[in-house]
This record gives sequence, C-alpha cells and structure tokens, in this order.
Amino acid sequence: MFLNRFVYSIALCTLLASCGKPESSVSDADINKEIASAEEANFSSMQTLTDSSQKITLKVNGMFTVDEIDSSNSSLTLLSRNQLDDALIRVEHLGKLQVPSEQYFKQLASMFKQQKTYNDVRIGNVVDERMSYRFTYKVDEDKFKESCLAIVDGEELYSVCVQSVNLSFDAMDKYLSDVRVN
Repeated sequence: MFLNRFVYSIALCTLLASCGKPESSVSDADINKEIASAEEANFSSMQTLTDSSQKITLKVNGMFTVDEIDSSNSSLTLLSRNQLDDALIRVEHLGKLQVPSEQYFKQLASMFKQQKTYNDVRIGNVVDERMSYRFTYKVDEDKFKESCLAIVDGEELYSVCVQSVNLSFDAMDKYLSDVRVN
C-alpha cells in the first residue's frame, strides 16, 4: 500500500512538474519509465543490517533506517524500520540458554499455542538450531502480524522478528530469509 502511494506520488510530481510546458513534453512512456524506475529502486535496495553486538546480520531489500536503542532495554540489539512497506525488524539477545535447545524450542512452541493473546499461531520446524514462528495480535483496532526466528548459537539465544500491520506473512518472511549469526 505504501509502495503504491510512493509510486503514484512520483507520477503525480512528474505531471505537476510538466505544468506550463507544452503538452507533448511529458508522454505516457515518460511517466511509466519514472514509475518503473521508482519501483526498481525500492526493490533493488539491498541492505545489510547488523545488530549492536555484531552477532546477527540480516540482508534485506528495502529502505530501512536504524532506530536508536534505549540503553535501559538491554536485550534489544537492533530496531530498524522500513516506512515504505510498514515493516519493523527487531533483534533481541535473550541471554544464555538455561535448558537444552530442543527443550527450549518445545517450550516456546507450547507457550505460543497456549497463549490466548496471540492468534493465527504457526510454528515451523527446528532446522540448524533455528525455529520460525508467526502470530497475530490486536492493539486497539489494529491487527499486528509478527514473523520471527528463535536462534540458538552455542549457549546464546536470539530472537529476530518482523512486525507489520499491512504486510502479509509471506512478505515479512522474505526479510528473514537471509539471517546470519557471525
């Protein structure tokens, strides 16, 4: 939705800029070229986001800005927003694992399935010490979606989540497709 507004805004600006010029100075082909260029710029903007501990790296398409992290929240290591498509990426270092990873993943899955606060819960399989999970929840009238990875690296536990009101789960999962532990 935000991308469509962005593209149409560029097209409108192009049209407004042509006011006062002969009608033939801006053609439909010129407008279509501007729109295609704007869409390509958004989709080909590969970024590398790294959390403050330098431990988790994500390669994502988009125009993300990194938010300053409040030092009082010691577990949050990255907060990054893409205003164009309403995505928020959050990385947290949750500390040392207190139980074996297999047990942790089972407990996490069970906790999400039993919660009444979360809806549309889906738990993925554990692969390479990672488990994907997703859910929805309401805040006032907004229905938020989150798609996450729980990652165990040695004895350390990390959570990487994408949150959005407007994006589909499939679109959010693309942001989690290239998450690396350094």
